[in-house]
Amino acid sequence: METNPLTLDKLFSKDVHYSIPNYQRRYKWIKGDQWAPLWQDVRTTAEKFLGGGSRSVRSHFLGAIVLQAKPNSATEPPLYEVIDGQQRLATLQLLVGAVASVLSELGQNQAGFLEPLVQNRELFEQADPKYRFKISLTPHDQADFTETMAGQVSDVDEESGIAGAYSFFRREVRYWLTQAGESAQENRAEALLNVLKTKLNTIAIETDSDDDSNLIFETLNARGTPLLAWDLTKNQIINGIPQDAGLDLVDFDSDWWQEEIGAARNKRTRIDNLLVIWLTMRTKVQVNVKTARHIFDAFRQYVAERDSALESIAQDLVNVSEHYRKMEELDDSSPLGQFLQRWRVLPQGSFNPVILWLMAELDLEDPFEAEQQRIGCLAIESYFVRRMITGASQGGGGQDLMTIALDLLDLLDDVEKDEAGYCVARRLRDSRKLMACPDDGQLRAALVEHRPIYRRLNRRQAAMVLRAVEERLRSDKAGVPVPTNMTIEHLMPQSYKPAEYPHPEVDIAHDQEAQDARRHLIDTIGNLTLVTQKLNSTMSNAPWPQKRAKLEEFDVLLINKTLSSRRRRTWDENDIRRRSNRMAELCAEIWPTPERLLPGT
Repeated sequence: METNPLTLDKLFSKDVHYSIPNYQRRYKWIKGDQWAPLWQDVRTTAEKFLGGGSRSVRSHFLGAIVLQAKPNSATEPPLYEVIDGQQRLATLQLLVGAVASVLSELGQNQAGFLEPLVQNRELFEQADPKYRFKISLTPHDQADFTETMAGQVSDVDEESGIAGAYSFFRREVRYWLTQAGESAQENRAEALLNVLKTKLNTIAIETDSDDDSNLIFETLNARGTPLLAWDLTKNQIINGIPQDAGLDLVDFDSDWWQEEIGAARNKRTRIDNLLVIWLTMRTKVQVNVKTARHIFDAFRQYVAERDSALESIAQDLVNVSEHYRKMEELDDSSPLGQFLQRWRVLPQGSFNPVILWLMAELDLEDPFEAEQQRIGCLAIESYFVRRMITGASQGGGGQDLMTIALDLLDLLDDVEKDEAGYCVARRLRDSRKLMACPDDGQLRAALVEHRPIYRRLNRRQAAMVLRAVEERLRSDKAGVPVPTNMTIEHLMPQSYKPAEYPHPEVDIAHDQEAQDARRHLIDTIGNLTLVTQKLNSTMSNAPWPQKRAKLEEFDVLLINKTLSSRRRRTWDENDIRRRSNRMAELCAEIWPTPERLLPGT
């Protein structure tokens, strides 16, 4: 291993090609954290150069890069693989390319001295187009990089991405070169050229071709953008399986997989989230998610303890990823999609590995396994919805739910697949004390009296319950979908006028106890419905006859049909309680207790 301090001139001026391997991250540097500070350093150094010349300016250290030499043929430039520092190397190329393009547009001849820092001689490009530029990025970034460096992309005002970086540097360079007037432009161009070529230093750590680049990648401190668990995992997979294995991991670097999801401290990219859920599903152990390194360590331990080859383990991850994507994207046109749509609004993170198991391990083409998947998913959905509606304890910080989930994964691995759904239902039926599934009486009491769902659930959860009731009423009308984008409407308005909504027994305008009881009742399920946003805005705080007429004229939901009857001249406490009881009956049918899903019941 050799360590060499290099200026950008020495790093880039000779014909050379630095390739960023597939296990590296996509380009992640952004304006606020990296581009702007880099340009500030370059500009400050150039201004010092203007003030006192080259000897008075100290070199600016940019950080280290780690390279591994690769064999090259007679028609190839010297080849290096970038083990670490790829974000920095790519950004420096974008900076130098942007400066050269602006200098060229301003007619400054210094541009010609920078072009050899970004492009190799034409003969190498003729041998292979990828050798046109000094570096090549990962497959997801390469096309954008080539088009940007070739000047084929218009300037954009973005704070991330390759085109965003190039455009940012172009704007800043042009402003700095021209702000002092045309007379100062050439001196500034000369100062900028000298700084880029001779005053920006990096340390290139060059490994021998037989050094363990995988180990080097893992142990280097992350600079710039922290490593994801997937970065480390991908590195081990790519370096541990044959190149001709035919395993496609590239899609995991796409925008969808790299998008961060979750909230606050639980926020992570989708691919890292998949890793956690998949590892939990396969190891039946709760994964430590404190850092990316902890997640990666769980992967490495799983690989070490398995008899399977790394290639088959990686292929399993790829296969399971297709089902994970369905967990987030599948629409409600199928029973599984309907379940997943409801599942996405439930407080259910600890059970995601169980859901993923039911999706990945049971074959929907087999009618017995498909039925077991339906039963297993319904048992889980019922368990969580009933607990959500009744406000049941989640246990000790979710640990009790996680314990049940891990128990289930253990049980599922030992059960025949045509019993998997029953296995889930039995385990949830047998949950005790705080973790028991609420029965029908507890569900009815919560819906009718104790827990106004508009107040106790978030809006998405409350709407999901109401939509499920509507879907239940439509169960004999197959193929008739529930309209989308429905909003929750209070039948008796929260800001009601006593004269328009009289109490059936007392003068509510002068009875505080009745007012308090009504305030509670208004947010219960019997007083809630779904309407379109347009209809919602026209009904709002309207008197009951006007609301009833609107529902009769425009609404298409079965949940509202009985409300529009002309015989229903008022809407009061008795009506709300009657409707709450009916809705509670429907909810008990939609979400049966686990024992009702077992054979013989």
